Order: sequence, then structure tokens, then C-alpha cells
Amino acid sequence: MACFLRYKGFSILGHAGAWPSGKAPDFGSGDRRFESYRPSHPRFLGGISFLLLLLLPVFLGCTPEGESPTASGSGAALTQDSPAAAEPAPPNAPCPARVVSGAIGPRQSFYEALLARDGIQPLLVDSLLVVAKPLRDLARVQPGDSFSVALGNAGELLQFRYRHGPIETLVVAPDSSGVFWPRLERAPVERVLRVAHGEISDNLWNAALAAGLDPEVTMNLTDIFAWQVDFVTETRAGDRFDVLWEDLRVKGESVDVGPVLAARYRNRNGEHVAMRYQLADGRSDYFGPDGRSLRLQFLRSPLNYRRISSYFSRGRMHPILKKVMPHLGVDFAARAGTPVVASGDGKVVFAGRKGPNGNMIQLKHGSVYQTYYLHLARFARGVRRGATVHQGQVIGYVGSTGRSTGPHLDYRMKRYGTFVNPLTEKFSEVDGIGDEELPAFQAAWRERMAVFDSLAARLSVGGGDAG
Repeated sequence: MACFLRYKGFSILGHAGAWPSGKAPDFGSGDRRFESYRPSHPRFLGGISFLLLLLLPVFLGCTPEGESPTASGSGAALTQDSPAAAEPAPPNAPCPARVVSGAIGPRQSFYEALLARDGIQPLLVDSLLVVAKPLRDLARVQPGDSFSVALGNAGELLQFRYRHGPIETLVVAPDSSGVFWPRLERAPVERVLRVAHGEISDNLWNAALAAGLDPEVTMNLTDIFAWQVDFVTETRAGDRFDVLWEDLRVKGESVDVGPVLAARYRNRNGEHVAMRYQLADGRSDYFGPDGRSLRLQFLRSPLNYRRISSYFSRGRMHPILKKVMPHLGVDFAARAGTPVVASGDGKVVFAGRKGPNGNMIQLKHGSVYQTYYLHLARFARGVRRGATVHQGQVIGYVGSTGRSTGPHLDYRMKRYGTFVNPLTEKFSEVDGIGDEELPAFQAAWRERMAVFDSLAARLSVGGGDAG
């Protein structure tokens, strides 16, 4: 008897030739935030056919106790289309004899988490990884994600549920013909506007905490004004800020934060105002009242540093060699392991060991600029020669490799092949709102700022944050 799982127009068989590409899929290794899945069974594809003998006759109609599914696509703002919807199961399908549930533990893979539960077989885990992958790669999981497996009397799979956060749940269940399909269920999400105000007494972080800002909102605020304000060295007591953002709620409970929609920052240099706006091409960015982008071609600094330990100089006394030598970069002292980001969009032309420079990354930014990141402890995943990186993307981590007296980043920049001081170089702005889009932007600005000002006024009367 032939054994297969009909899925998206082709059959999953117990041999590599059944896949459209002629070979079994590559499950990958994830990235630095996720645990990797490593199949421990070299014949796991062959075993799938055995497991599917158990799966095909199964029909499902019951939801495990404690679950209340929401139809896929019902979450208004966070809805995204799923692949072809599975046919609903017949109403007289059997209820599970047993439900095995749990959560992903620290430094635990999906494979390890399921096998730690009694009654879960390796072949079942292998099959779930294959079937779920078009919607979610379960080789990449995060601690705290929860799951439940509904099993029949003979230990056969009836339904699998994987909850990734409070909004989204992946479900693997059979349709009326017994074919297993993945689908996404999303809880209805309400987007609530909130605004907060703060005044700095010692630093931005403490002021943001006192104002009730979520850490992610605080980081967004610093990213928005990163080209106008150096929040490490330029913040002063008396600086003030206002932030308007979306709070995502499920059943009235706050579960996540959305993007910052508008922000103000006032310091001794004046007032900086920004609004998030989606361009006609679908790209979103932050712009000032005249439609000019707040972003420059390069970041002012590529990391969160403690202090500048050495400036750009043509004649600096070398701290190790004890002789006067040019120092053609800026040394940012920071804790070992501090993330280093690309200061601008570019391509990696070198990532490796470079003598006294230690672990070094060299980026090329068009035909004019190149940037260098020296003495790194290690590189971020995927950063290799030929790779494209984007401004603000983590490319490495602070270290003390090569000729170095302690953890720091030596950041260098060339313009037309000559080293320049990245702290004093004048950079061009990223393109702003074009003339054809400017009227729509200005109308959106007036509407958004009216809401911002109204909520800010309520905040000043009522205290706390308004929403």
C-alpha cells in the first residue's frame, strides 16, 4: 500500500525523490537568537512514511481542553493571509484520549522539548517539522513558546498546537480526507494609541522607565533621533521627550507594543519632531515636518559605547608600541560583547582576522565610502564576504582581538580611498518625501500631530501616560 501525505500539490514520501527539488528540505540552523534543530535520526525521512500510515485514517473535530480557537485571519491589524485554508473536520471526529503539553525551555530545541514529554516519538516530531515549515520553521524556536499534542487511543496524532506569543498559534490538523494541514490562528488584536512624556534628570533610560515606557519603545525613540542626538554623550538634565505609539491588546490586556508613530525630543539645540509615514512604495520611515528624512547616510556611532578612549589623530602616542603613530579611526570603549551595527547600508568586502587589527569587518558603501570595524570578539551570523548589510544591522560584537589593551571598537572610515574622521565628516541625507507625495504627507502630518497634541494635553492634565 502506498503511503504518503498529500500537501500543497505534491506527496511527501519516504525517499528524497518525492520532493519537488529532488532532495529533502534543509532545516537550517537558525540564527543567534534561536536554538538549532539537528535531526538525530539519519533515516527520519524514511520513517515519515511509517508514521503517516497512522496519520491518514485520523479525523479531528475536538479542541483540546482549555483551548478556544479563533478563526485564522480574524486579528484585524495583524492578519496575514495563510496558504489555502484546510477543509474543516467533520463534527463526529473523535476527541483526544490524551493531551501532552509543555513549553520550550532555555537553550532547548523544539526537538528536545517534545521528546522530553512521555509518549512523543521521534517520528512524530520529524513529521511536525516537515508539515509546519511552510508557515513556521519549528527549527527556530524561543524559550517560553508553548505547545500541546492531542493523541488518540493508539497514540496517533489528532492535533498539534504551537503558541508563539499571545497573538499567534500554529495548528496542524487533518481535513475531512485525513490530510494534515498547517494553519495560523490569530487572536483579535486591538491597537490602542498611547502617549508618554518624560524629562531627563540623569539619563534617558531612567527617565523613560519613570514615564512608563516599554524598553522597546525607548529603543525606538533613540533609533529615530540617532542622527540628531547622541544619547550616550549629549543628553542633559532638563531634556524632554514625548512619544506616541501603538499598544497591542488582546481581550483588553496589553501583549505587545507596535511602532512609534510620532515623537518629540527637546534639548539645548532645539526641538526635534518626527512622524512615521508609509511611502507609496510600501517603505516606512521617519520624517520631519517638511518631509525631509531624519536619517543620514551613516550613523553617528555604530554601537552603544561608554566613552571615546581615542580620537582620530595623525600623531598619537601608541599605547602599546610607545611611539608616535597615526590613529586613523575612533576608539569607542565598551563592554566586551556589546553589539556593533553597520553604520550604513553596504556590502561586506572582508570579514576575518587581519593581523594587529584582530577580527575585522570592512564594508563598502557605494563608490565613495568604506567603513572598518576592528578588534571584534566575533562576527554576527551571516556576515561574510559578499553579504549585504543594512544600516543598524548587528554585524559583530566588541572584543579585544589583535593589538589591543582592552575591549573597544576601533571604527574607521575612508572617503575615496583616504581615511577621514567619522565624527566630523559631513554626510548627505537619505531621500525624503518626493514632490508627488508631499501633499498626502502634509495632510497625514496635520492629522497625526492633532492626535498627538490632544493626547499630550490629556497627559499633562491627568498625569501618567494617556491612552
